[in-house]
Amino acid sequence: MVYGAVKEVIPYLIRRAQENSAVSGDMSREYKMYVDAMKLRKN
Repeated sequence: MVYGAVKEVIPYLIRRAQENSAVSGDMSREYKMYVDAMKLRKN
């Protein structure tokens, strides 16, 4: 389980999602959720 400040853990979670989607061959649902969360936090 990852914990810490959002600015510190989101890049790690996005990287992990990208690694997982690379293995499966397509974009995972989790990766999309992280990207959407990043967009919301930027506003």
